[in-house]
Amino acid sequence: MAVIASRDSRFDGVEIFGLFLLSFGRACVNLHALAGAELDHLLAGVEPLSWQHAARFMEALSAIEKRFQNFEPILERIGSEMMNLWYESGPGRSIVKKAIDFLYFQTGSSGYASVARGPAERLGSFTLVSIDPEQGSAVVHSTTPFARSMERGVLIGGLQLASDLVYVDVDNSTDQDVFHISFH
Repeated sequence: MAVIASRDSRFDGVEIFGLFLLSFGRACVNLHALAGAELDHLLAGVEPLSWQHAARFMEALSAIEKRFQNFEPILERIGSEMMNLWYESGPGRSIVKKAIDFLYFQTGSSGYASVARGPAERLGSFTLVSIDPEQGSAVVHSTTPFARSMERGVLIGGLQLASDLVYVDVDNSTDQDVFHISFH
């Protein structure tokens, strides 16, 4: 069953930040998921500070999906790698000093709003619902049109950025839109 539809109406009017798309491309190269002429074509003309229609992103996902029989773990790894790039090459280091900073950055979809824009009914949200730092738990709710496996990777990668945790688990198996996070 296909995870990605190359023309998905859920993304009508949704744009993604150029840096997000370029980070995605770099993550694909780093993970050997997609490279060469195909990736060059998909990223041609993308400027880091520009806004791109989400269809470009969906085309890239479709190209990767065609290469891998089990696409979900690849998406999770890409999401995690994108956070590493955001931290190392983007604004991440100035925002995330401790892992918990990354979770607080999700409050009110702040993190998501920095890389995606569009009509509210299409854009959805990626929101920190609750957090208990003493217990090492948090809940994030997503209504975005993006793949939950990639968002799971974003959470895992984002929480590992500051290297102050020894354990991170993100589970959305009970409800795909609700991520239960454990960290220590």
